[in-house]
Amino acid sequence: MKSGEPSANEAADPGKSNQWLAFLNLGWLIMLYMLAFAGGGLWLDRRFHTAPWLLLTGVFLGFFGSGYTLFRAVKKLESDEAKKSRKPPG
Repeated sequence: MKSGEPSANEAADPGKSNQWLAFLNLGWLIMLYMLAFAGGGLWLDRRFHTAPWLLLTGVFLGFFGSGYTLFRAVKKLESDEAKKSRKPPG
């Protein structure tokens, strides 16, 4: 089998590989949340001379946003798997 060809399992269910591709984006999303919120907190700390409180708030919000995004992705995957298991074969 060539590396570019889908395996027999993927050929039978092409949506399965696409579901896991969504998780590849999570690393980028986590990085984006942390850069945006922590960077914003750092910028606000420098502007208002409140170090380190707004940076810490930004880090907390970045972790919260990342966790929420991960939670939503897992829930979506679970619901998709549940729908597939209830669907009759054929």
